Amino acid sequence: MPLASLILALVACQEYELYQPNKGEDPIDSGTEPDAEPDTATPVDTGSPAGVADAPVYANTSGQLFEVEPNTGERTLVGDFRLQGQPVQGMVDIAIDLSGRMFGGTSDALYQIDASNATLAKICDTDLNPYALAFTSDGVLFAGADAEIVSVELSSCDTRALATSGGYSTSGDLVGLPDGFLYWTVRGVGTDAPDELVRVDPVTGAAFWVGTLTEDRLYGLGYDEGQLYGFSSNGVILQIDPQDAGSSIVSVDLSTSWWGATTNPVVW
Repeated sequence: MPLASLILALVACQEYELYQPNKGEDPIDSGTEPDAEPDTATPVDTGSPAGVADAPVYANTSGQLFEVEPNTGERTLVGDFRLQGQPVQGMVDIAIDLSGRMFGGTSDALYQIDASNATLAKICDTDLNPYALAFTSDGVLFAGADAEIVSVELSSCDTRALATSGGYSTSGDLVGLPDGFLYWTVRGVGTDAPDELVRVDPVTGAAFWVGTLTEDRLYGLGYDEGQLYGFSSNGVILQIDPQDAGSSIVSVDLSTSWWGATTNPVVW
């Protein structure tokens, strides 16, 4: 372009405001984020606490904890009961709450149990004699011994008696089912008579006789897939219909004396 023409063009441009995109508007985001504010929110715990029960049925001897496959009776040793590294014997029963925490009792103390390795943490000394322990479907802990059933406050181990009708006496265990009732193995009438199954309303204490079982000394009760499972001191595992107490033997191991068992409401 001739020099004279170029000078004329530059002068003309000065008479107009050049077009500027986004003038008066916020700048276009260049893709570079400003420094983020520190995250002060409480982290969400997406994991499970150590020691939470994840099997449907557990059973125990005096000194050991087992996971049990209820349909076959196959068992897996979880561990020996230990408190501060020392073995503990005489664990009369176990129970699992709605969060999967396991608890158990001896004749003089109540413990929380790590379900992954059977280590114990003492909650309190007590004369509770928790031969039968169970949580109801709304999370209340009950214990049974002889003819008495009591509710237990875990924070203090205080108890409150539940008036039960029928004059029954504990054979070995209680278990809470999804229907809201407690199921109770009680002593049959007569020497060496088989146990009987009783259903208990945990609110009113009313007891309803369900039926006679085929084994005695059923010291543990578990539950899975609509069926009860009784564990005897003679090593018998019994499948039990909670509607009529009809029962059949799942397995027998005469070398094992079962002291307790429990269901796991987390996997109902």
